[in-house]
Amino acid sequence: MVDELLERNQRTADAKAAEMYLGKDVLVVRLARPCVIEAQWEDVDGRTADIFDLMNEHKKESGRP
Repeated sequence: MVDELLERNQRTADAKAAEMYLGKDVLVVRLARPCVIEAQWEDVDGRTADIFDLMNEHKKESGRP
C-alpha cells in the first residue's frame, strides 16, 4: 500500500518502503531507492577474493589510478 502511494509522487516514484514505524499518532517510513549495478562474472584463479581485491584488479585493467 505504501509503495503504491510512493509511485504517485514525482519525488518518491523510484523509492520503495524499506522500514516502517507506526506510532500512536505518526507513521514513519524509511525509503530505499534500489539501483542496478552493471557487473560481470570474474574468475579469480581458485583463490578467495574480497570486493576490494576485485575493485583494485578492475582499476589496474582499466588503467585507472
